[in-house]
Amino acid sequence: MLRLRRTLVRRHEHMTDLFLPRCTPVLCSASRQLYGRPYAEPASHRIRRQADSNGAGYPPPPPNGAPQRPPSSGTWGPRGGRGGGGYTKTYRGSGRAVHDRSPAVALDDNGVARQDAPLSRYSAGSVRRADAATAAAASAETCRSFWSQRVRHVPAGDLKRQHLMESTHDKHSRFLVRSRIRDDGVLSNLFPVRFHDDAALKANGEKHDPYVYIYEMYVTRMVTSRAPAAAPGGRPSAAWGKYRQTPPSTAAQLSKSNERGGAATAGAVIATDSAAPSMERRVTAGRSWRAIQRYLRHRFAAAASTLLPPLVQLDNKIYAAAPLPADALQLPKTYFDVGWKTAELRLVSRSRYADLPASELQMVMNKIVLEMARETQRQRQRIRDGTSTTAPHRHDDGDVQDDDGLEVMEVVREKTGKLVCTTQGVSSGGLRVYRGIYVQAIFVDHTAALAYAEDSNDDEKGGGSGSHSDAAPQGGDGRTSSSKGTTSTTGSVPPPPTTRQLNETPVGLTDAANPIQFRVDAFLRAFTYRGTPVESYRISDASGSVLASVWAPPQPQSLLVGGVYAAAPVRIREFAERGNARLVEVPSGTVPTLLAAPPQPAPLPSAAPPPTATSSRSRQAPPEPPSRLPGHISLRIDTKGTIASETSLWGEVLQHYGAGPYDDATQQRIRKALAHMPVVISYSLRQGIVREVRFDGAALLAAASASDPLLGMAQKFAVQTTSELPSPSAATSSCAAGLSESETQSRGPVMGAREPRLLPLLPYLDAQQPCAVLTDYTVVPLQVLHCCFDPAMRNWQDIGVAVLSLMPNQRMELLSFVRKLLSRGLRRWGIEVAHRPWRTRSLSLLPAPMKRVVPNPAARSAASFPSTVAVLGIAGPRCTADQTQRVSLTAQHMAQYFRTNLVACLPDESAGVQYVHDQLMMHTSTPQQQPGGSASLRDVNSCVILITTEPDTRATRWLKVECMSRGIHLVAVLPSSSPKRLNLICGNLRRRIATQFELDPLRGIDLRAEVPVLGRRRVLIVGVDTCHTNTHSIGTIVGILATPTRNHLLSHFWQHDARGREASHVAVHFKNMLTRVLTKYGGVDEVVIFQDGDVFSELTGMKEELVAQLPECGLTFMCLHKRCNIRFTHTSSSSSTADAAARDAQRDGGNASVEASFHNVVKGVVITALAPIPLDYEAAAPSFYLQAHESVMSTARAVQYTVHHVSPTLDVADVQQMANVMANVLAPQATKLPMSTRCAHRLADRAERLLDAVPQFTGEMIPQPLSDRLWFL
Repeated sequence: MLRLRRTLVRRHEHMTDLFLPRCTPVLCSASRQLYGRPYAEPASHRIRRQADSNGAGYPPPPPNGAPQRPPSSGTWGPRGGRGGGGYTKTYRGSGRAVHDRSPAVALDDNGVARQDAPLSRYSAGSVRRADAATAAAASAETCRSFWSQRVRHVPAGDLKRQHLMESTHDKHSRFLVRSRIRDDGVLSNLFPVRFHDDAALKANGEKHDPYVYIYEMYVTRMVTSRAPAAAPGGRPSAAWGKYRQTPPSTAAQLSKSNERGGAATAGAVIATDSAAPSMERRVTAGRSWRAIQRYLRHRFAAAASTLLPPLVQLDNKIYAAAPLPADALQLPKTYFDVGWKTAELRLVSRSRYADLPASELQMVMNKIVLEMARETQRQRQRIRDGTSTTAPHRHDDGDVQDDDGLEVMEVVREKTGKLVCTTQGVSSGGLRVYRGIYVQAIFVDHTAALAYAEDSNDDEKGGGSGSHSDAAPQGGDGRTSSSKGTTSTTGSVPPPPTTRQLNETPVGLTDAANPIQFRVDAFLRAFTYRGTPVESYRISDASGSVLASVWAPPQPQSLLVGGVYAAAPVRIREFAERGNARLVEVPSGTVPTLLAAPPQPAPLPSAAPPPTATSSRSRQAPPEPPSRLPGHISLRIDTKGTIASETSLWGEVLQHYGAGPYDDATQQRIRKALAHMPVVISYSLRQGIVREVRFDGAALLAAASASDPLLGMAQKFAVQTTSELPSPSAATSSCAAGLSESETQSRGPVMGAREPRLLPLLPYLDAQQPCAVLTDYTVVPLQVLHCCFDPAMRNWQDIGVAVLSLMPNQRMELLSFVRKLLSRGLRRWGIEVAHRPWRTRSLSLLPAPMKRVVPNPAARSAASFPSTVAVLGIAGPRCTADQTQRVSLTAQHMAQYFRTNLVACLPDESAGVQYVHDQLMMHTSTPQQQPGGSASLRDVNSCVILITTEPDTRATRWLKVECMSRGIHLVAVLPSSSPKRLNLICGNLRRRIATQFELDPLRGIDLRAEVPVLGRRRVLIVGVDTCHTNTHSIGTIVGILATPTRNHLLSHFWQHDARGREASHVAVHFKNMLTRVLTKYGGVDEVVIFQDGDVFSELTGMKEELVAQLPECGLTFMCLHKRCNIRFTHTSSSSSTADAAARDAQRDGGNASVEASFHNVVKGVVITALAPIPLDYEAAAPSFYLQAHESVMSTARAVQYTVHHVSPTLDVADVQQMANVMANVLAPQATKLPMSTRCAHRLADRAERLLDAVPQFTGEMIPQPLSDRLWFL
């Protein structure tokens, strides 16, 4: 057995430490209370049962007067003892860890209870005490999970192996993509949406009109106004005035004191309240909608459900696809709540989709998509149960929809539009993983989108979907055309003029009698130069394309893209530093003449030409007015999965805290461990966050079982399934019988009000379990809650990446299935989703960075690698003998590798600080000095390698702060006992230390050689980021000053508690950075700011500071949105043409149309099309996508750059090249963000962890040269 365990250690040591106890979500949450949020090393988070108990205080300060700072305010838990809840693992022959789980009771797709196959158990071992093991074993039989979805049990090794093969296959396509991406273009995940007109609806057999009907929910209730009690002088009483001026908590105490001691005052208040008049007020939208839903569900049940059109609710309005029946507009009083007076629906208006405001249309579309997913899921469930009154849904070719595939979707998060495929679950390593999607409606600029030539044939063979026209009118509102007499063709782009004047005309002012003809290819940007507005374009003729600037245009974007103009006189300039690039300047007095108008916008993908026959009425129909929408509305569909633990929260509470009842101290620890934990409800996969934990679960379960009107259905379900479900808990049955008589006395919330699917499970729940109150105030037992994804668990990351990181082929297949599923339900609303997403060729491929070094660099002020290395091993009281031995062996091996004699194994972090103080600090004999003031660092290039099993605890971070405040760099690593792995760790650690010890953030790269337009100018590239917590915010600003001789790093972080004032803090620290640059380096010529996040409020303050100190300096400000959920893939046009017949056959057979092969986009691609259009309340700014990295594990997600301000002396193309070069500094593994923004992001993350341990730590406490290094990478 020992040999087997060693073999497994060598096999899986790169994933997790098998000799350490398992870290469960409850333990990780308890670790957050004591040590802060754990990070990606599961072996370092082993908090025991006494995690939140009061124990020893801070480590005592060492002698010799070394300054100490406590990790945080509060107390620490005890480091010694094993505590309850610890346990070990055993392994199968394959080496895969098996998590302990009791038999799970679940419901299959037919509504019949089934018992999920139990996983193998593992012994508790010697870590758990005998009594705790006995109690856990006795309670394991009552702790069951209630999953209602089938899953496939797959070993983790098989998942990783399959994912590795798919990623390897995608790597082989990079050369093909790079050579053909300019011709083939890229494919996005934005699916166009169109709205049908009358002709299209009649052709499709729909009976409703192309309008949406808007109703208002008018629901009122009677309330009694609390008027103040009149005093003898006619003024309000003093007690009432005091009551009105105090906060709610104090007012409540005052009211209670009045009831006890002030009889006269209380009597006056009561008399006033009884005589006060009643007022009529509106009921909240949520309560009104639930009452209306209840009435409509009962009134239009069974066969009458076909009379009710689909409808959604948004605030106080209801949107319906057709007029509601008359008997649905007035609610009977039997459905009224207490105090209600009126409940009715009032018709407000009917409107076309394109006539709705943009923000309202976007929200309504998001509601419709989610409601159609719910309705599809309910219809499929009724078909399976045999209770459906309608025929099964058929495909366009007539085949009945099958039960396999991705046809069942569950809405799990309505706020973000997240759906989960319930039939695609995978169980592996004690985790359940479900693939899901994220759907949201946005407006897209589709002017540069391409049309699919083969879509007309595809739609003719597609049945119902082919009978709709996908062509959008010139207004871009997405409405289909009702004309059927002509073919819907789009005008071709006019060719550029045949003249060659742009590149052959001499430099200078041209002759007014000889106009220059050109075609406008693209609008680049608009800016202001010394008070004069200027617009920049890209124009072309037969000689090539050049840049053009229009000075003082008469209107914004005065030149139409695609139009041919003639202008004279113009000024032609050449720039020798940019390869003799030319610029055509159109002066303010020159007005270009339009010679050829631009073409019509491109039709939507899968556009079908209208029929050839048309009536005279349709020919004479007036043209539709242009749409008021800012762009074309599209569905952004992206993948987003769900990961949950197989073990429920109640099972983990039993493992760590034992069975109840619990005392007050244990209840408080459980509340802290479960607070703010993301959870998944097992029977619905709905996600939520724990808000509060209640320990009156027996009363809540009994009240739900006794008082709920659907109890009879639950009992009937229990009687029908007694042969397959275990017998109900005796405690639950007795508790329900005992509390049924006193249910009227219970004032707590009734369980099951918002979770009707919980009712059939009530007889089988453990009666002694606590209940959780989620953020939406839903009361759910812990037995049906499972911890959601926790980044601290290494196996969670490995399994999640293997299942959810889909390569382009799998991702596009999933998106096609989801599009097809949503399209069927949206047709009832007169909405159609295009077969294929937007595609564009409006892109450019940036040249690969040459990474030339700075010629004749200046001498370094400090070494690039530490000259003094100390190795410390921390083996605390909680470490076992095996862990202590591994720490010692790792410390000795690293001491030999780095050739140092400063090596020690210490019992705690306090002893580590004392060792550093004694060995690395130099003491003087000057008397009468303050403690710690007489010590200085022996070597400024010192580094400490800390070997510990807990690298992210508060004690470890406190030790790091103590070293950093002395100018010593500290790196924490995990121990290992394998010699081969130790050699690998040492090699990686050397590179990591060299990177963090670097003084040059660009690693010697000459930025002027990569971007020649910079010349000899000094450029300050700034990255800004902010990390928010529940109590405070951490702001960071990192500047990289690129000079002709050397690159410098300027970094700073700060902490502030006032939310909403981040912009002022950033402006202040940006001012300090400019002052430092002026003082030490003589100034700067260009400032480029990359703000991490889609927030640009800092621009105004930073611009004012720059103008005040450097008025001649140029400023470029861009926001980087790295989570825009827009992905681009490459597919070959030749392969798609060759396989068009195969795709048509697949669509005719009921499968979605998927391209032959999809590949990841290579790094260095800039896409200037398909940018989301901001709504009225958002700031409008041009944007582009830059993919600076190559995704080796999934489909790459591009970064959206929003340009808010551009320097007049720096073009956007130059900034794109600069960002691409800075993202490849650490190549060959390029990063998603530029170096400055990446540094700001990492600094905010590291500073937040350090400030969590030592709140009084500041950036000014880090001495040089450590403050000038990349210690945070």
